[in-house]
Amino acid sequence: MWVAACIALLTLHTTACAQQALLWRVTANNGAVSHVFGTIHLADTTVFRQPVDVLMALDTSSLFVAELDLDSVRAEGLNIRGMLAAPGSKLRDVLSDSDYVAVKNYVTTHLDGLMAMTMDNLKPGIVASMIIMGRMERTAPASVDEFLWNRAKTLRIPTIGVESAKEQLKALDAMPAEAIVDLVRNPEAFDSLHTVLRNAYARGDLDAIAGAVTELDQYESFATVINDDRNQAMVNRLQSRFQQGGVFLAVGAAHLAGPKGIVALLREQGFAVAPIAGTVRHSMLTAPLPSYTPGNTERTTR
Repeated sequence: MWVAACIALLTLHTTACAQQALLWRVTANNGAVSHVFGTIHLADTTVFRQPVDVLMALDTSSLFVAELDLDSVRAEGLNIRGMLAAPGSKLRDVLSDSDYVAVKNYVTTHLDGLMAMTMDNLKPGIVASMIIMGRMERTAPASVDEFLWNRAKTLRIPTIGVESAKEQLKALDAMPAEAIVDLVRNPEAFDSLHTVLRNAYARGDLDAIAGAVTELDQYESFATVINDDRNQAMVNRLQSRFQQGGVFLAVGAAHLAGPKGIVALLREQGFAVAPIAGTVRHSMLTAPLPSYTPGNTERTTR
């Protein structure tokens, strides 16, 4: 999930959304209902305070869809080959001497010795991912994505991933090397942005998320690959599933908003998509498991 965390925190590249909601109801022209929920790939207790509607929608779904099939990722481990830089694309090849030294010094100082030794052979996007993960404090037992996946598995709701780990690794190839330099030369700016995004997410405020990350527009080509292109692929792959209904799609919140976001793309394909703002918030981490079976509208808990 550290690759997904990098994607989430570097690519919340959205335009303002008229609705401040992370949970959306998707209705097909035949009346079949599904839900889309914007996650954040962080293990932070702050982001787990969500409206009760989120887990109610998940618990009554018939299919849970995440960005990745986490069972497969856990079983297969890291794809080392996919993390290695090709000749001519290593950091030493694409950075100036001074910038390379800055990155090397940061990695040596803040990450473990193995990372410093292997950095030269890794793709720039992988190096950035590891730097980012090294700066994020873990205050929850799992990320939002992992928690929802585990809950669906416990309830025996079928689970699938809409992307492969190989595809996500390939998307990271589009990350410009200068983004890494910006990160190591001014890590406090990342920390500040991280705090703003985390708090905006905790409020379910997509407008605030969009406003906080306008500075990332300088990496336009990367944002296109990491967000716009992937949004289109996700919607294309899931269109028939949404027609059947019962889907709970959980993807990074950055994928929801904007003219090329999942909400807009689903509307273009004829689905009615409406926000579910919710009011009462509780920590999802302490929510009881339901005693009803998935698909049952009775909402007793145990």
